[in-house]
Amino acid sequence: SDDSKRQNLVDSFAMKIRSSSGGVDERFSVGEDKKTGADRILDMKIIGEEPQRKVLVSRVYSVNIHPRKDRILVGAGDTKGFFGLMYLDDESRPSLLRMEPHSRTITAIRSNAVETDQMYTTSHDCTLRRLDLTRQEFITIREDAEGDGSTDFNFIEPRVLAYCTSRGYVGVVDTRDKKHPSWENQLHDKKIGSVSVCSKTNTLVTASNDCTVAVFDLRKVNRKSTLASFSHGRAVSNGVISENGQSILTTSYDDTLRIYSTVKGEARSADMRCPTAIH
Repeated sequence: SDDSKRQNLVDSFAMKIRSSSGGVDERFSVGEDKKTGADRILDMKIIGEEPQRKVLVSRVYSVNIHPRKDRILVGAGDTKGFFGLMYLDDESRPSLLRMEPHSRTITAIRSNAVETDQMYTTSHDCTLRRLDLTRQEFITIREDAEGDGSTDFNFIEPRVLAYCTSRGYVGVVDTRDKKHPSWENQLHDKKIGSVSVCSKTNTLVTASNDCTVAVFDLRKVNRKSTLASFSHGRAVSNGVISENGQSILTTSYDDTLRIYSTVKGEARSADMRCPTAIH
């Protein structure tokens, strides 16, 4: 059945991560729970069609679960620029808010534990916006008049975001400052599909259509100060750095998932067919 096929894919993905990571990794532990990320993936089960909810009319492109602890908030963005917010306080009767903050695909949605009443979105319509959950309204915090659309963004710290664009630029926006963006530099000649940040090590990672993943020092981000660069056979869709800054997980259109060590500069590749996006 389709459910069993999906479950087999989840199990295969988890086993590949476990075998490539060399066993238990303490950085994936939470409190007394010593399960690895792979263990948690193995615990995942397909629970059928019934829990699904129709949130948006068009294809869902991006999803985010707010980290606040008092309630469960799930945001989703579609290919038409619509945003749907589900309040899952009562799973049997979730409440739904639907808005149209963008005119094109919402490429990314993010939130953080400090700003409990905020969510952020970016889109191919060249804007980056902040949603005030209390007022239920969006505020524009970045808009590019030359048509360079944002493809992804991530938090350097609450209220300070690093974003990337379809023309290979990376910039930083401090939402407390009236100057937007704080700075912006071109780091690749082609589209950057994702940007990831480790504030602990002041590291920024970009994944690009030029088939490379590049690593930079957050305190000096420009093309001449690249700390490391790793290659895939085709465009790299995502690159995510670990919380301790020592590993980078990437996916690519060459159908491989790879784990790079920023300490040794070596790559461990899980040779499997994989998703083209990770979050």
